[in-house]
Amino acid sequence: MASIVIRPDVFHELDEIEIWYEQQQAGLANQFRDAFSKTLDRIQHQPNTFPITSPGIHRIEMKGFPYAVFYHPHDNEVVVLHVMHKRRNPQRWPIIKTSDT
Repeated sequence: MASIVIRPDVFHELDEIEIWYEQQQAGLANQFRDAFSKTLDRIQHQPNTFPITSPGIHRIEMKGFPYAVFYHPHDNEVVVLHVMHKRRNPQRWPIIKTSDT
């Protein structure tokens, strides 16, 4: 089983998402965090199963929320690179690099 490494900027993305959800409905941020945790479990157990979006970068959609997690499996670890809304224009996504890992 691969270990999960989350880049520091992902924590910032998660904080912004959770603040927004908590403003919409009390407790919704906790539901989002649970969905993210379950997504990490799925990645950890089957890192190479999910679609490749660019060389070395995989994407998995979160269940119950309109977000996707982008990650890079490398040796015995998986580096989480970004968490992004699925309706966001892909041309406006930040450049995802595995070299920053």
